[in-house]
Amino acid sequence: MSVFSIGDKFRLDVSLVKELFKKPVDNLVNHVSKLLKEVSGCEAIVMVGGFSESLLLQEAVRKRFPSIKVVVPLEAGLAVLKVRLFSLRFFGCPISFFLYTV
Repeated sequence: MSVFSIGDKFRLDVSLVKELFKKPVDNLVNHVSKLLKEVSGCEAIVMVGGFSESLLLQEAVRKRFPSIKVVVPLEAGLAVLKVRLFSLRFFGCPISFFLYTV
């Protein structure tokens, strides 16, 4: 059985979770692949945002780009917000920088 409940919680089999997230993960990895074809010398990918905390996504990125270092900071879901707050506190205004989010 793919979905079942234990007490007041629903549980999903890993195979179902992988199936549910396969298309978004594949689309994202393919998009990053297209972006990397437009640049040269990329040595690292820093994954930020809530979806970056997904081990399925991290595994897919590492598998697709084995020669590129993949960095996922602690609390990746809050990383963008923290940079914004840091820039406001120390510089008095938000820093404009190139950030490509997918």
